[in-house]
Amino acid sequence: SFNARLTQHPNSPAAKSKQIIFEEIGPSGSIVRNHLQQQIAGLGTRGGTNLYQAIFEALRYFRSPSYQVPEANVKRFPVVVLLADGQDDGYSAINRTQVLQKRKQVEEVELKVIGFGVTPNSETHRQLCELARPVADCLVTSSTTELQTLIRSFTRS
Repeated sequence: SFNARLTQHPNSPAAKSKQIIFEEIGPSGSIVRNHLQQQIAGLGTRGGTNLYQAIFEALRYFRSPSYQVPEANVKRFPVVVLLADGQDDGYSAINRTQVLQKRKQVEEVELKVIGFGVTPNSETHRQLCELARPVADCLVTSSTTELQTLIRSFTRS
């Protein structure tokens, strides 16, 4: 099963309490899963990307007080899944070196990378794979069908 940090679903405990909590996404067709899919579908894919800033913040979260609070009967899987074209717009103060240093501070966190539209064995591919942990979880695709298969391959039951 997956857990997601949801704060916008109007019926979620997170939205009602204004706190960051984790809740089950649920099976196919569930209200929360459908809401999450709608939110993802509505994301814009054009414009600048603070790639390194996003990875840095995601990794930093695993050391934050909200992640450290133990929850009864919750098994956590410390993983970040990055779907990227490999481009960083350069507007963030965070750079690649800082991300690699932060990654060393959170050894237990897996960083799965999918390069979408990235040419295999290119410099962009190499740089994305340098971020992945384990390195075997650095994959590339330009097919949306294959992308779905790759994302499913990252799941755990």
